[in-house]
Amino acid sequence: MICLDELGPIAARRYPSPSWSADAHRPHFRPDYTRHGYRWAFGALAHRSGAALVHTAASRDTAAWLHFLDGLEAFTPPGEAYLIMDNLSLHWSVETMLWNWGHPRFHFVPLPKAAAWLNLIEGFWKILGQRALAGRDCMSTDDIDHALHAGVCDWNRQPTPFLWGRPPKPRRQLKRQYVYRI
Repeated sequence: MICLDELGPIAARRYPSPSWSADAHRPHFRPDYTRHGYRWAFGALAHRSGAALVHTAASRDTAAWLHFLDGLEAFTPPGEAYLIMDNLSLHWSVETMLWNWGHPRFHFVPLPKAAAWLNLIEGFWKILGQRALAGRDCMSTDDIDHALHAGVCDWNRQPTPFLWGRPPKPRRQLKRQYVYRI
């Protein structure tokens, strides 16, 4: 199972660092409201292994989405794969369905409307933003691409699995065990 989603638009701008300064005061920086372009990020998260794949594009259109889906072939392990996606019209276009028809090992699984929290890649986007963009000055779209791909490479060195629920509580060993006989 692989979770798919897109993030964006991501502006090329200065991203402040969320940390406090050495003398325990809030960090001060001059805000920069200029935008130097935007990028969209398409991502895939294999939630059992924690591995991630990110592809950036200049716009969110069908051609960029299909180019991203073509990259899934190398990312996905052999065998059947279930791709979990939200109900964005881009994900269910005719071109996307034709792509799926040509790749029989991929099965699209739609999420219910207004249930984006069921897609586990949503939590990964926040972590990627904190690791890749915080404290950087992205003055071009190439800087955004480089930062996102470096963040994903760093993540894939030691991936963390995203799993629903908690592990079962350990069974408590009792000091004495009473057995009642009737």
